[in-house]
Amino acid sequence: SGASLTSTITPLITLKLQADRTLQLTTVERTAAFRSTAVRLGYDHELLRQLLLGLDLAYTRNSFVGTPRVDESYDLSFTADYRMNRTVHLTARVARNQRVSTGEADFTRHRVGLGLRLQY
Repeated sequence: SGASLTSTITPLITLKLQADRTLQLTTVERTAAFRSTAVRLGYDHELLRQLLLGLDLAYTRNSFVGTPRVDESYDLSFTADYRMNRTVHLTARVARNQRVSTGEADFTRHRVGLGLRLQY
């Protein structure tokens, strides 16, 4: 189950809040499923008519049924979308993901992406 709320503060700024709680199957040993609770906050700002900037923060907690294992994920991403015209958009994204786990599954990942989107 989940919920979301979107607020257009001004014609140029949008805030999004999302929350979700699910039960998911897994292949992790000694458990068949985990409960996932996720919260995400997004901020979009149209800096120029052609340039949209976005910032997303997210937190996820996965509790594995029947075991003491708990995974917590923290995500941060920044996106920039430049609309060259109605058809062509250039996109850049920088993201950091970190997972802290009681089950020896910790990691930190940094990603950078560039893209071209054609839209008709």
